Amino acid sequence: MQSTLPSVTIVVEGARRFVDQDTKDTPTIVDRIKAELGSQHTATIRYAERALSHKHLWEQITSIDTQYAIFIKEGHNWSARLFPNLIQTARATGAKLVEPYTFTTTLPNNPSWAARQTEYDYYRDLSIYGKLFDVDELRKLRAITTRIDKSTLYLTYRLYWNILHTQPTGEAYTSNNPMINSSGMKLRGSENQILPIATDSSLELRRGILRLLILALRRLRQRSKGNLSLEEMGRLIKHYNLTPLIELAKQHHPIESMWVQTLANPDSTEHLTKVLTDHDLYTRISTSPLELSPPSALINTVRTRDASTYIYREYRPKSLRNRSSSPREYDFYRRPITNRSTILLFDRPTEADDNAEHLYRFIAEKMPDYTNLYFALNESSPDWNRLLKQGFNLVNFYSPKFDQILLESDVVISSQLMNINRFGKDFSNSRFVYLQHGIQLNDMTAWLASNYFDLIVSTGEMETQYLRTIAPVETLASGMPRLQSLRKKDVRSNQISYMPTWNFKDHGLSDDDFSKTRTAKQINELIHNERLRQYLRSTETVLKIKLHPNLQGKSKSFHTSSDIQISYENYQNIIENSEFVFSDYSSVALDAAFAGVPIAFYQQDSEDFYRSQVYNRRLNYEALGLGPVFTKVEAIVSYIINEAYKFDRVAYKASIDSFFGTVDRKDICQAIMRRVIKL
Repeated sequence: MQSTLPSVTIVVEGARRFVDQDTKDTPTIVDRIKAELGSQHTATIRYAERALSHKHLWEQITSIDTQYAIFIKEGHNWSARLFPNLIQTARATGAKLVEPYTFTTTLPNNPSWAARQTEYDYYRDLSIYGKLFDVDELRKLRAITTRIDKSTLYLTYRLYWNILHTQPTGEAYTSNNPMINSSGMKLRGSENQILPIATDSSLELRRGILRLLILALRRLRQRSKGNLSLEEMGRLIKHYNLTPLIELAKQHHPIESMWVQTLANPDSTEHLTKVLTDHDLYTRISTSPLELSPPSALINTVRTRDASTYIYREYRPKSLRNRSSSPREYDFYRRPITNRSTILLFDRPTEADDNAEHLYRFIAEKMPDYTNLYFALNESSPDWNRLLKQGFNLVNFYSPKFDQILLESDVVISSQLMNINRFGKDFSNSRFVYLQHGIQLNDMTAWLASNYFDLIVSTGEMETQYLRTIAPVETLASGMPRLQSLRKKDVRSNQISYMPTWNFKDHGLSDDDFSKTRTAKQINELIHNERLRQYLRSTETVLKIKLHPNLQGKSKSFHTSSDIQISYENYQNIIENSEFVFSDYSSVALDAAFAGVPIAFYQQDSEDFYRSQVYNRRLNYEALGLGPVFTKVEAIVSYIINEAYKFDRVAYKASIDSFFGTVDRKDICQAIMRRVIKL
């Protein structure tokens, strides 16, 4: 007879990002686990309100009195049969480690199929979450090593106990962390060791180790410092022979891939990064400052425990490089851009209404001899029929026709940075124009330098100066295409608009979890304010809330009314018909300022916001002088109900005029296309 005593402890790590949780009540996540376990399986469920730091993690492991342990985290997601499946497999096999398919992106309906679409061994989630461990083996591991943090525990466990291969069960678990490619991973190794040096390894493990080190280097570049040893990293790279696997990492992490090669071979310091029209872009990695001829740019200085690393972008005339005569290496710059060229444009795969749509419309209307013009979009997008009626030559994103047009194109133009590779053609060896999604107000250096583009559009002198410290050759000070036709309507509309941005740490959360975040709390605190509601009713004013595209699926978290509405109109219509626009950190407010609409910023907790972003603070919003900055809900409400935005414009006019002073409204799209044709 099978024992009914619990054989597994499920440790649930509470999410610090959630606010206003009543700790007296059983968390919803615990109820879900109990329901999924059913009557056939027993388990001890622990809810840890605090984050599992190194100390608290081992306190949990030490006190567990069952044979197995599973760690999960609030805000993550998993398939319904995960826990019964893991427990049954462990009982049947006695394995030291049982794991499902683990992802960092949205939970797939068919895990095995989703895993086959990528290099799963490289892209799998490397955390402890969603996996079943043998508790005794975990305890022995701690006795052997001086310090293991949860960021490296999964790989350390496998290396020490020689678990060279795992066969995922049919279930799936996701850490809901698709931004990990941008944010990287913070490693907290011991004084002298990140991972153990094991005698045996496997291709599966080597890919995981490479992924871990790539993400650690990405974090170092993002933060510019870290308590890791680069010498130890180099030792791991050489011991596990990781450089032959580097192609796995190049698409999303080109600079980190080059850094790995330099750590493996200190003489390898110059790396061809991007082919341009007249130049070749090289990345130079050095342990001491270099004096390079202009145009060049120092993009990172990283301080670690045992070294300083300087990372440069260096531009060399293309004539200096020996060209390959191999027919397998096609020169995608061979054909000049003419009216016979194939030009592919797109915004997001799921929606248009951004700079690429505006530039497409300009080319179609003002340059009609350019007939091989395509706009990519998902057929399921709500914008598909709208653009079809307007005569756009649409192609379904990622369809076979899209692949064909991408290969045939002489230039790709987009408001989004995307990693697309088709049959050897990507943006490292072909023309790509980045129109941007908004004006850069923050320090995005690490992210921008990790992407490939021949041209990046800037708006205003302040942004132009910043971008030229990263991409001095590629920056074009024209302004964004959508600004060319953006103007405030002369007729009063009785409409004000709130356009909050999104927080990276909220990405991928369920509706229930998102409703507990600071983002949701701040928006709801505003729209539930009774003084604001009374003002809207008495003046017949409508407050329209335009959510960031990454938040639109969370509209049910906000309680609206006839005078407070979630808007799905395009940005141009909302801005042009608004008497006042305010945001938290989004640069869309600057679009409104350019159009002559009064703006303000409402930022409750900027320290908390920037702590979780993949970029760093660069500008002081108050010092910008484009509009007032509020940190309290009552302050922004008073500003609105007193209609102060009608009377304080003189204080901000000079700053706004200066900020956009270099933008010629009538020549934005023309200036971009003049430069594109010369690429």
